[in-house]
Amino acid sequence: MTDAELVDAITKGDEISIGYFDESPIKVKNDSVSTEEAIEALKNFLRLTSADRFADSRHPFAYYQFMVHECGNDLLGKQSGQLKEPTQVWEYVTPLHFYFAKSDDKMHVVLEANVAWYSHGMVMSWENGNTLVRVSEFDGTTTNDNPEYVFCTYKQEFNTKRS
Repeated sequence: MTDAELVDAITKGDEISIGYFDESPIKVKNDSVSTEEAIEALKNFLRLTSADRFADSRHPFAYYQFMVHECGNDLLGKQSGQLKEPTQVWEYVTPLHFYFAKSDDKMHVVLEANVAWYSHGMVMSWENGNTLVRVSEFDGTTTNDNPEYVFCTYKQEFNTKRS
């Protein structure tokens, strides 16, 4: 897409095909930053592919494993059992929309998704649109207190570090 088409899509709140999610169309929301500020981060985000998603699997998988630890093994229902491989986690993630947020003068692309294992869903945040810096439940923040981690919880054995 051209810059003009991206600006138009952001302004209208259109769906944009996202390579990270196999070109699935995902709605963009923008009510907090200027479209001009968001363009570079969006272009970076659009360069991500499903290979990047699979490389990032360990982070949402850690989130899933933490929730199993906290809530028990039956989070996906009796028919699904428990996930064994990190890449399986994506079968239970449904992207809802993404938006832009600034934190520490850096632009973030933030994606909200439903997940089968937790009613509070999942948020993923990419700094500058290309570096995954946070995976967590919905809580309104784009980064972790400790920037060393992508998934971060009080149970350190589940925390995942940035690549």
